[in-house]
Amino acid sequence: MARLELCKFGMDGPYLDGIASVYAQALNLDWKAEYAGFRHYVQTFPEFQGRVAVVGGEVVGIGWGTRTQPGEWLYDRVAVQIGSDHQVLQDAWLLNTLAVLEEYRRQGIASHLHDALLEAQPCTRALVCTSIDNESARRLYELKGWQYFQPNCTINAGTRRMVVLRKELSGAAKEPIVSVPIQPQRPSAQYP
Repeated sequence: MARLELCKFGMDGPYLDGIASVYAQALNLDWKAEYAGFRHYVQTFPEFQGRVAVVGGEVVGIGWGTRTQPGEWLYDRVAVQIGSDHQVLQDAWLLNTLAVLEEYRRQGIASHLHDALLEAQPCTRALVCTSIDNESARRLYELKGWQYFQPNCTINAGTRRMVVLRKELSGAAKEPIVSVPIQPQRPSAQYP
């Protein structure tokens, strides 16, 4: 069984080429175009946490997020719908990106990245948004205990319609497991 390593990353270091590959292949995004936005998040918003999933020396997945606050893309859009004083926006961490290369999906890698990132962040709650059409991402979040707003909180991101989910956390940051065997992921629940 291959070993999965979860490694921290930041603005520079040995993982940027692998991150660029995951952005291109798993997210269909151009890393050169995305890098400025990524850098803005790292430098502007506190509590940045980034992890890469490495199998056999290859970056096969990426996850990162920051504390959300006024001026952050998702915060501002959610605040318009529910109000900036809503409890869910207070002390909240945004899971901004979670992606795994196609050939490594359904092996639990996204689940391990998810767990490591949430365990390392310091907030009492978290937010995430994903395309309404992305059934596999929604399934993962549902299995991990994320909840849909009632009524649903949706936003437009270009031509994509996104749904926002929330999760209450303990808020106690811990160092995540850094090497785990790859496990298959369970089937998912249905989107409400």
